[in-house]
Amino acid sequence: MNRRDFLEEEKKDLEEKISDIPSQMRFLDPASSDYKNLKRRSDIYFSKLEEIEIELSSYQQSSLTKNQRGNRFDKKLRKIDFKKPRNRINQILKKFASTRKGGSAFFLIENIKETKGELLVYDIRDDLTKESDDWRHYPINVIANNIVDEQSLLRAIANFIPNSDSETQTIDNTQQYAINIIDKITAGLQVGSLVFFELNDWDALGESQDSLLSWFMEYFWIPLTKKQSQLSQNSANIIIILFMTTSYYCLSEKCQCLPHFNPPSKFNKQKIFKLDLPITWSDKDIREWIEDTCKYNRQDSLFELNYIFKYSKGNPEKTCYMLKQKFNKL
Repeated sequence: MNRRDFLEEEKKDLEEKISDIPSQMRFLDPASSDYKNLKRRSDIYFSKLEEIEIELSSYQQSSLTKNQRGNRFDKKLRKIDFKKPRNRINQILKKFASTRKGGSAFFLIENIKETKGELLVYDIRDDLTKESDDWRHYPINVIANNIVDEQSLLRAIANFIPNSDSETQTIDNTQQYAINIIDKITAGLQVGSLVFFELNDWDALGESQDSLLSWFMEYFWIPLTKKQSQLSQNSANIIIILFMTTSYYCLSEKCQCLPHFNPPSKFNKQKIFKLDLPITWSDKDIREWIEDTCKYNRQDSLFELNYIFKYSKGNPEKTCYMLKQKFNKL
């Protein structure tokens, strides 16, 4: 048995164990030791399952059918309980559209593993790319791209620039290197162009996350927003979006004390706008998702909701898993 087959077997075994737990918990008192032990066991299973799925994702041999089903599931699931942050994003984007000058926006979502915030990022990205005939995507990951300092961060961005040339090769002067990359990214932008950055796993930088963020804002993001403003004088509706995410933790206290964050009620394109996502999904949104996706009547959807919610307590990760199990059977 090869490694991939072994992981698939392990995953199947864990999924069976996880699916058995809700029925065991159903008639237990939440305050009882048996209930708490089952919950603790489920958390361990979920943690192991996530590790296996991460490793399996490195194998690029998934069947088209499974990929299509997973994509459909993710697209439908994005409609759960992201109303408030999505509305705030849409307000900003509508303002860009109303002036026809486009604009730049830097959004932060913390702890996406707990909130499933990546679903919101995918949803916004899909909506914007549908409306643009010319869009460029820069999916940067601190861990996968081995980012530890200014040079490695810029190099990771440069690697996603199509037809890179000598101007985007690494040079010792990081400020000039940043200018070269900005010039290359913005070259050829036209009416309606979209540039979409994802800067993921920022918390993996540890103690250096504040100093690197401060440098990035001063020498990359702010100059990039100024470049966008210059281009907007001649070309309408050029939009630059950046989503920074952390996986398991919030930004460090030092990071949050930097002068680069928008206050909650104001938006400044040269600052970071933090989006607050719910750490629990409402039973109303979950029930409506079941009705819309599974085409269940109200009585059946309420039965499924009670089954799922009693176990997940609205936790996005656990709710996603249980809904996916239901969706994949359709």
